[in-house]
Amino acid sequence: RGCQGPTPRCVPNLCQNGGTCHQGWQDVRCDCSKTAHSGRYCEKLGTTYRFDALGTSIYYEFFSPNQPNTVNDFLVLSFQTQASNGVLFSVQCSVDGDYFTIFIVSFSLRFL
Repeated sequence: RGCQGPTPRCVPNLCQNGGTCHQGWQDVRCDCSKTAHSGRYCEKLGTTYRFDALGTSIYYEFFSPNQPNTVNDFLVLSFQTQASNGVLFSVQCSVDGDYFTIFIVSFSLRFL
């Protein structure tokens, strides 16, 4: 008869919200790293910040040796808003002046 297959198994929709199922011999694991969710099955909403109309901001500075690079880092964002215009996300480099901005204009997503 041979060996029985692994139990449990990756099945469609086991990992929610775009998570990726990885089959092990005795278990399955959902990789939520490229989603805005967490939890065993990517079922929990990730870190959430609420902003008011006063222009609230969150600042994060990377310190050596943990600075991001374009080879290995991923950024996953999720937005929910009722605003028709505004900046959703902006990154600015004070060293060389590079920037990346995601914004809404008349309910359309734009980026620079």
